Amino acid sequence: MPKYLLDTNACIAVRDLKRGKLPNDPAGRDRLQRLQARLQAVAAADIAMSAISMGELRFGADKSGAPQKNHELLDKLGQLVTVMPLAEPVCRHYGQIRQFLEAQGQKIGPNDNWIAAHGREAGCTVVTANTGEFSRVPGLVIENWTQ
Repeated sequence: MPKYLLDTNACIAVRDLKRGKLPNDPAGRDRLQRLQARLQAVAAADIAMSAISMGELRFGADKSGAPQKNHELLDKLGQLVTVMPLAEPVCRHYGQIRQFLEAQGQKIGPNDNWIAAHGREAGCTVVTANTGEFSRVPGLVIENWTQ
């Protein structure tokens, strides 16, 4: 079972690394290089992404100017990083998380809610630079590999 679940933004960064696409600003390059160093320090079998993240990436490919090329890149990414399917227990965590956050007046985006539920149910640490949203989820362990 994987130890780390990459959120969608981390998956986008991995895709960009594979394409050799680096940010123009030095701070952005530094963040991406820190993420790359952490990825290289962890066994590939310990890293996964949620099917929700792959769905978000597929949406981005479909709306891009080169959908076929981008879907091919995502096929390659899916060979490098395990895509974890959703199972019914994730739905229970989704409901619990959403209810808790709405009661607190601190909702997060629906896809982030699913990714948080997936990570919490699987016992994975969610790797994200979006700590503001994910840190509000009770019982979820997060790490920002870009810092």
